[in-house]
Amino acid sequence: MTQKQIFRVTVLDMQPIDPPIGGGRLRLLGLYHGMGECLPTTYIGSYDWEGEKYRHHRLSKTLEEIDIPLSEQHFVECAKLQSRLGGKTIIDSCFNLLGHHSSEFVETAKSKVAESDIVIFSHPWVYPLVKDSLRHPSQLVVYDSQNVEGLLRTSLLDDGGLGTEIAQNVVSIEYALCHNCDLILACSQEDRELFNKLYNIPFSKIAIVPNGVFTDKIPYVSGSQKKIAKKKLNLGDTPMAIFMGSSYLPNIEAARFIIDELAPALPNIHFAICGGVCDQFSNGELQQRNITNVILTGFLKESEKLNYLAASDLAINPMFSGSGTNIKMFDFMAAGLPVISTPIGARGILQLKNPTIHICNENEFINGIQKVLQDHDYAKSLSQSARNLVEKKYSWEKISSNLGMLLCKKYLQQKKYISSLHQNVNNQYNSHQLNELSNQENLVESSGKSQKIYIVSTYPPEHCGIASYGSQLVAYLVSQGHQVTTVSVNLQANADIKLNLGGGINPIYLLFFRWKCDQLIINYHRSFFFKSNRDTIITNIVFLLLYLIFWGKISIICHEAELLPKKGLLIKRLYFLLEKLRWLASPKVFFHTKSELIDCASHYGLQETNRLFLLGHGNHFQKHTLLEQSSARTSLQLSKIKENTLVFLCIGFVQHSKGFDRVVDVFNRLSLIKNTHLYVVGSIRVETEADRNYMETLKEKAHGSEYITIIEKFLSDEEFDLWISASDYVVCPYRIIWSSSVLARAKLYQKRCIVSSVGGLAEQITDQDFVFGTDIELESIISKIIYKLG
Repeated sequence: MTQKQIFRVTVLDMQPIDPPIGGGRLRLLGLYHGMGECLPTTYIGSYDWEGEKYRHHRLSKTLEEIDIPLSEQHFVECAKLQSRLGGKTIIDSCFNLLGHHSSEFVETAKSKVAESDIVIFSHPWVYPLVKDSLRHPSQLVVYDSQNVEGLLRTSLLDDGGLGTEIAQNVVSIEYALCHNCDLILACSQEDRELFNKLYNIPFSKIAIVPNGVFTDKIPYVSGSQKKIAKKKLNLGDTPMAIFMGSSYLPNIEAARFIIDELAPALPNIHFAICGGVCDQFSNGELQQRNITNVILTGFLKESEKLNYLAASDLAINPMFSGSGTNIKMFDFMAAGLPVISTPIGARGILQLKNPTIHICNENEFINGIQKVLQDHDYAKSLSQSARNLVEKKYSWEKISSNLGMLLCKKYLQQKKYISSLHQNVNNQYNSHQLNELSNQENLVESSGKSQKIYIVSTYPPEHCGIASYGSQLVAYLVSQGHQVTTVSVNLQANADIKLNLGGGINPIYLLFFRWKCDQLIINYHRSFFFKSNRDTIITNIVFLLLYLIFWGKISIICHEAELLPKKGLLIKRLYFLLEKLRWLASPKVFFHTKSELIDCASHYGLQETNRLFLLGHGNHFQKHTLLEQSSARTSLQLSKIKENTLVFLCIGFVQHSKGFDRVVDVFNRLSLIKNTHLYVVGSIRVETEADRNYMETLKEKAHGSEYITIIEKFLSDEEFDLWISASDYVVCPYRIIWSSSVLARAKLYQKRCIVSSVGGLAEQITDQDFVFGTDIELESIISKIIYKLG
């Protein structure tokens, strides 16, 4: 079982997404609009033309677009280079050479890159400008290649002079990105093979993520609908072939072929050329050459494009250069048009047993058009096969979702926690002091390869902080490439193996895993295994047996070490001695605070402490929401507070040991409180009379106060983090505890905290936080914060 995590994604390019016209923008919207709620995505782009303004808007539930205009000087310098190349478009190819003129774009991109978990470069253009801000390898860096740009730009620009220099620049930056990224997304198998051949990139690093189409937005057109569409365009019964494309050299070559070759040879067919490619031609040229069967539509709105698709009888794609896949092909296929294409135009599109595309070379194109128009059965077969194929294989909805799963998987494999997670703080114990050593100890013995690990713990839906901790530990180990099997300590949790390990001899069941796993990790809380005093004898003996048989392959993560009394009745002293013996025999034990480690070692006389280690509480935690404070408050519908209200938060399971009443009492004693509110949010973990009475007492204390709200509710992980994000101060007024997951999550969101001096809480905070010992000190701290005296 893995805990849901949130991974922040930034996608970078130098064009806008909206409106999604042209293959590049359509791919951006298609790929990143619906990768899943765990992958909130920010797109940083610009405009490759002058006169636009800054724009920040949302394109889908999980995709936002930020466009920062390039500077005037950027366009001036680009125009100088362009004039030396006969007007060829190079604003993308030389973007890294001129990007320093657009500092606002670069700084915004760097800022987003630095705070992201996954960084995706759509095209290689922005990579050189922000590469120094990457936090590799803690981030997943992805190259979304829409073409093999080095090859394409060489074919477009290579002139032996400046064009060659720019093409070489493209080859250089694409080569660097390919070798420095963790994953390459290729549009087709052909591109995948080119990356391997040209740049020596291993196939294992390249995933094919094809282009696609929003199938729900392009209807399959019937015969009657086609007649209506033709009537709108005043086409009569004349057959029409459609071609679409942006102002991009391979598209310009295709349009020129239509005008020069196809239209004169087939005068009884209309040829509609649609999109930005029309800017390279004029109706005056057509009239001068007496070409009357070519329609230059120019840029089309989405509704206009759909009408032209509906009015067409077939689609053509005579491409002779370029790489990647042509997104226009999927529009044609989704509309149910029989498609005629050159092999390059159909690159990367799956061909089934029944043909979906009529593929022919330049010399066969005219015959191909005639065959499709004359053979109605063949045309119908192409039409139906094409529509079926895009629905099954090339739907953007499916492609985006699948990409999200791929990125999550790769990120978890990439993430490295070990160096920050585990510090061995002691190997020598002397006079109740532990001397810190420089070496580190890993939770799992490193062997350089994947291991089979069994983790014994509570798991959701169990209402238990250790259950959430266990799920995140599983996610961490999975990210290291290990094979993890979850084993629950009771029968209520969602785990791969459910056991009842509580009491008596029951933990003996763990022996069955000795020869099935490489490592056994136990999230240990005494209450999981010792249900009564009489269990102390037999259960300790069972653990001693486990330690002996699993020796070297078992780790204990201690959650709240229980220090049994040393003195008292004979039976009490026997219990203590057995507990001490178990601690002495323990293999490798991790504690969350140094205080807990020292006290446990001192209490049980553990002279040999080279098996005791510190495991930072929450170092492997991940945020479950990325909403900032104001958005979190809106999401939680905190109607009682104003925007500038100072929010104090007590959160978690409600019981006397948590001490939430201490904070409620402070707020009840304070007067003249302005723009301040205390929220106590949580539920009773296990319904008992004592805890129910405590909850009702809290509600009574808060009743009638306009500054205190008690919310009794079990919180999901996302809701829990929303509350923390919405707060200003997180208060942990605990009466007894060693370490706190609440405190660890608060620090994850960089919240200031007020904590009691018990256990090791003071080890989890920073100099910006507050520690109190008595209720008077707590009141003084809160008063100073509210009245801005501290």
